[in-house]
Amino acid sequence: MTDIISILDENFDVIKFKEELTHHKDVKILSLDYFSYKILEKNKLSHTLGDQYLSIEDKSLIDDKSIDIATQWYNQDFLKPFLMYHGINLGSLIELELFQYILSVYKKTLSVIRIIEKENPKIIIASTSINKFLESLCNTKKLKIILLENLKTDSMYFNTINVKYNLGSIPISIKFSRKNYLKIKNIFDKIIKSLFSVNYNKLKYEKSILLLDFNPVSYEILLKELSKLDKNILLLNQRRPAIWNLKSMNIVRNSKCTMINLNDFEKYDHNKFETEITDLTDKLNKMFELNDVFENIFLFESNSLWNSIKNTFTETCLSRFTESIKRIISLEQMLDKFDISVILEWAETGQEEKETITVSNKKGIPSILLQHGMYPNSLTWNKFARFLAHFPHPFISDKQAIWGEITKNFALEYEHNENNLMITGSPRHDEFFNFNKITKNKGTILFATTNASGIFTEGSTTDVHIKFENFIREVCRVAKKLDKQLIIKPHPQPDSINNVLDLIKEIDNTIPVILETDLKELISSCELLITFNNSTIALESIILGKPTISLQIEKWAEEHQIVKMNALLSITKEKDIEEGIIKMMNDVDLINQINLNGKKFLQQYMSCQGHSSQILSKILDGF
Repeated sequence: MTDIISILDENFDVIKFKEELTHHKDVKILSLDYFSYKILEKNKLSHTLGDQYLSIEDKSLIDDKSIDIATQWYNQDFLKPFLMYHGINLGSLIELELFQYILSVYKKTLSVIRIIEKENPKIIIASTSINKFLESLCNTKKLKIILLENLKTDSMYFNTINVKYNLGSIPISIKFSRKNYLKIKNIFDKIIKSLFSVNYNKLKYEKSILLLDFNPVSYEILLKELSKLDKNILLLNQRRPAIWNLKSMNIVRNSKCTMINLNDFEKYDHNKFETEITDLTDKLNKMFELNDVFENIFLFESNSLWNSIKNTFTETCLSRFTESIKRIISLEQMLDKFDISVILEWAETGQEEKETITVSNKKGIPSILLQHGMYPNSLTWNKFARFLAHFPHPFISDKQAIWGEITKNFALEYEHNENNLMITGSPRHDEFFNFNKITKNKGTILFATTNASGIFTEGSTTDVHIKFENFIREVCRVAKKLDKQLIIKPHPQPDSINNVLDLIKEIDNTIPVILETDLKELISSCELLITFNNSTIALESIILGKPTISLQIEKWAEEHQIVKMNALLSITKEKDIEEGIIKMMNDVDLINQINLNGKKFLQQYMSCQGHSSQILSKILDGF
C-alpha cells in the first residue's frame, strides 16, 4: 500500500508537478506512457512504469475493446443517420486513426485501474488526458484526488505531420499541425502545377489509369512502363506531394504522368461545398448532444471515458468529416471527367484511399491493391488485419497484386478468392534486382532504424520503446568500439513515438543521419546492414547480397519466414548484439550460409524478379 501516488502522462507540466511535490512526502510517481517516462528521466525523478501493471489478459482486453469501438461506433442505430453522406458512412473512413487513439486512451485507463487496485492509495496526484475519468473513479472509491492542469490538450495521431529532410548533411525534422501542413501542401501543389501546366481536356488517350499516392522515385520503372501504354497515367497524391526534389520532378516529367489535384475540381461546386459543410456541422453537433449514447459506447469498467475524450473526439470528427465531404464531391467530379479503367493503390486503410475506392466502386471502377512491404505472418497480427490491409481480413479493393507464392498461400489460408490474387512481384524492387554496382565498404555499418509496431498494446508499452532505445545505444557503442563508420537511416514514416534524430544527437551527434537518398547506392556501399523487426529494408539488403541483422524488439518478429529460413541473423537480446555484429563481419562460413539462405528465401518470396513492372503494366493495360 502506498499512501500517495502520482499518475502522469505526456501532457503533464513538469514545473507545476515539481512544485506540487514540495507539499507532500514519499510520493510514488507512475508514468503512463513513453513520453512521460522520458520527461521524468530527464528531470531525474524516480518513477515506475504504469503499463507494467497490465497483465497479458489486460492487454488483450484493451486491444479487443479498442477494435470493437473503432469499427462499430458509427453503426449504432442512434448515430448512423447523422453520419451517412452520399451512401458512405463517414465514421468508417477513420477506423485506423480512431483505433490508434482509443488504444492509447484505454491503455492508460486500465493501467490506472490496476495501479489503484494494487497500490490502494489514499491520495492521487494526477495530470493526464483522462483526468475526468480519474476523478469519477476516485469519487466512486472515495479517494482524494489532486488534479493538475495539463500542459497541452490530447490529440489524435494524424493531427501532427512529421516532415524529415536533409539540409546538406544536417538532418531536419519539423512537425506541423495537420491544418498548416495541408495549407503548405496546397501552396506547394500550386507551384508545381505552374511548372507542369496540364489541360485536363486535352489528355492524349480516351482511357486512363489512376495511381493513388505513389512515390515516383520508388516506382520509377513502373511509371516508365505505364507510359508506354495507350492510356493516360493519372497520379493523385493527397498526402505527400508527388514532386519534392529534382529527381522526382524529372521522373514525373519523363514518365509523362499527369498529376491530378482535387482542388482543381472544387471550383465546380463551391456553393455546394459550403452548403454541405454547414449541413454536416449541424448534424454532427446534434449527434454529439446524445451524451447518453456516447457515455455507453465509451464505458469502461463501470465508468465512462466520454467526458475525458469528448473534445478530442468531436473536434477530430468535425475536421476529418469536413475534409471527407470536400474530397468526395471532388472525387465524384474527377471520376466523371476521366474514363478511368482501373485504380492502383497500396494503402487502402488510409482515409483518402477509402474515400477514393468507395466512390469509384459506386461508379463501377475496379481497384487493385499493390503489396508494398513484407507482411507479418504471426497470428498476433490477425485481429488487427483490417487496419493494415492484410490478408486475414477482407479487402475493399477488387484484386490484389502480390509479391510471390508465400504471400499467395498465406492469403488462401484465409479463404481469399484465388482469382483475385495476382502474382506480380514487387515493382519497386526491380531496380534492386537489376542493380550491378555492388561494392563492399569495409568500414561502414548501415543502421536502418524502424520503430516498434505500436499498432497493438503489447507493441506500444514503454518497455518496448525503452528496448528500442537501448538497442540503438548498444549498436552505436559497438560500432565505435570496432572503429566502424555507423550511418543511420531512419524509416521514412513519421516518428510516432521514438524520435530517432533526438536520440542520435544525445548519443553522438557526429554520427551521420541520412533521410533522403538512393537506397541502392547506400546499401551497396555498406559492409553490414542492421534493422529492426524484419523491416522491408532487410529484404533489399538481401537482394543486394549484404550481410543483414534484424534486431527483434517484439516477439512476433521471430515468427516471420525470413527468420525461420535464416535469411538474416535474428537477435533478440541486447547482450548478443556485439557478438552478432562481429560474426556477421568476420565469420566467412556464417556469412556465406546466411547469404545462401537469403537467396532461397527470395526465390520463394519474390516472383518476377527484375521485371515486375512489366508484368504489372500488362495487367493494368488489360482493364
